[in-house]
Amino acid sequence: MNFTEHIAEADLKLFGQGILPAGEMLLIAGHLENCSDCSLSHGLESRSLPRTLSNASDSLTGFVTGRHLDYQEFSGYLDNYLVEHEIREIELHLSLCRDCLEELESLKNQRMEDVRYSPPAGLRARSFKFPEFRLPPLYLAAIAAVTAAILGAGAYYLFSIRAARNASDLIVNKPVPAAVEKSISPRSEQQSAEAAGLKSARSARSGQRKLG
Repeated sequence: MNFTEHIAEADLKLFGQGILPAGEMLLIAGHLENCSDCSLSHGLESRSLPRTLSNASDSLTGFVTGRHLDYQEFSGYLDNYLVEHEIREIELHLSLCRDCLEELESLKNQRMEDVRYSPPAGLRARSFKFPEFRLPPLYLAAIAAVTAAILGAGAYYLFSIRAARNASDLIVNKPVPAAVEKSISPRSEQQSAEAAGLKSARSARSGQRKLG
């Protein structure tokens, strides 16, 4: 609602009853104080204007003293998202409520700090957004199969080496059974005796030939 022009009769009637929003009440009251045409054309002579403004004051008192502004109202005020009468309401509240005024200043300072230390939007996008690269499912399956084959071959090779090493250790370090050792010794002695006898026989025949 914009009261830079003259006030409509319906709005002025609601204003006289004090049932408009606080911001609109404030706008109309300010307009009537400065526009004699509106006040006279709608029957609000100078003697009746104080009573009408008193109704507006009662409506504004509840808005100012009954609560504090919330974050949405602060944010809308700082970002210029509010309409004119809402801005007037908040400014009136801030003029009478030190707590909300301090909260507004704190929020403004915080926003200034965020803007000062934050990189430009384009730089943030380049810094934190990386292109995604994904292999097709077929390649992933092939890589998994090759990896499994390599791991399986390596495990089999290690198992074969360990098995061969253990078998070699058993053969080298295993003691010869006593029965086998006894069966081997007489045979070796017999072979040695046979060899010695054969050698003696050959020597005897060689001597006889020389004598003849």
